[in-house]
Amino acid sequence: MVNLGFCQKGSTCKYIHDKNKIKICPLFLSGKCFNRNCLLSHSCNDNNTAMCRYFLEYKCHNSNCKYRHMKPPHYDDPNYEIWTCRPFAIGGWCPRGKRCPFLHLPNCPDFEENGYCSRKQECPFNHQVTLRTQEQISTRSNKYIREEVEVETQKDDKPEKIIISSYTVDPEVLFINDTTSNYQYYIDNTAQELRSKEDAPSSEFLIEISDTESEFSLDEDQLEGNDDYVSI
Repeated sequence: MVNLGFCQKGSTCKYIHDKNKIKICPLFLSGKCFNRNCLLSHSCNDNNTAMCRYFLEYKCHNSNCKYRHMKPPHYDDPNYEIWTCRPFAIGGWCPRGKRCPFLHLPNCPDFEENGYCSRKQECPFNHQVTLRTQEQISTRSNKYIREEVEVETQKDDKPEKIIISSYTVDPEVLFINDTTSNYQYYIDNTAQELRSKEDAPSSEFLIEISDTESEFSLDEDQLEGNDDYVSI
């Protein structure tokens, strides 16, 4: 339902159908959707609308731009490389919204990660070519043969960037400070939710595991003395 605005299974579908979690209409973003019965969302928010590419490149001067003018943390840090948010790229919606540490762009996550996409030209997503992609598709070995003479190529001594992706993200990136700047919480939770969990009494059972064999066994007299003992 997120991608198309409807589900063919209808009311028999076992998943939740939330109208607030529908993909944004791309024609609406470009001001070209005139379908009064369009099933996609015409309401832009941080969860369903892609980041403005021109804003990320400091080139957007459109005061009526419908794309999101926001950047994930560490975006301007040259020591970091931020990848596309896979849930947003594929599903068109991300529950983290502005708190997401990844890029909300319609880029192909597979091509970005591996430099290759099995769908090739049939892929509906953008195959963004970066310096990292260039390195992936170039000669992978540091040796090549020319006129039967083995030549060693110079290795690149540039420090590797810290990659923030769905698979290799630094755990510290998923923790942010609240408005008081002195309380860290997981990015998928709000500070209020976390505090309410800490204040609420725990309803979980505490199970103690013994290391001694004597504590594991009880003789029959001890069992019969227990109020829960039932003889058969």
